[in-house]
Amino acid sequence: ASAPEGQQATAFLSRYAEAARIRPCVKKLVPLLAHWRTLDVNARALMLDALSRGFQLELPFVLQLCKKHPAVQVLPQALPSLAGGPLARLAALSCAGVRTLG
Repeated sequence: ASAPEGQQATAFLSRYAEAARIRPCVKKLVPLLAHWRTLDVNARALMLDALSRGFQLELPFVLQLCKKHPAVQVLPQALPSLAGGPLARLAALSCAGVRTLG
């Protein structure tokens, strides 16, 4: 396949993955964050894995996760499921204090 076709396929799969994930409402996020804060490191890693696979996460939620767990451990899993595309990913990296090129 040519490069443009490959890029189109990648873009389509990216949009499909974003649309297929559930975007939890604020009423559900508050109890999730409260529960997150009570978990030990191993349980947080498992919960983060589950959240990043099944949900489309909003930037403020991801930043809250980074407050109680090192951003270095949260962001690699959370970024692919972050709503808002590349700009939201860049904002998450900069808000979490990760240095980016440029």
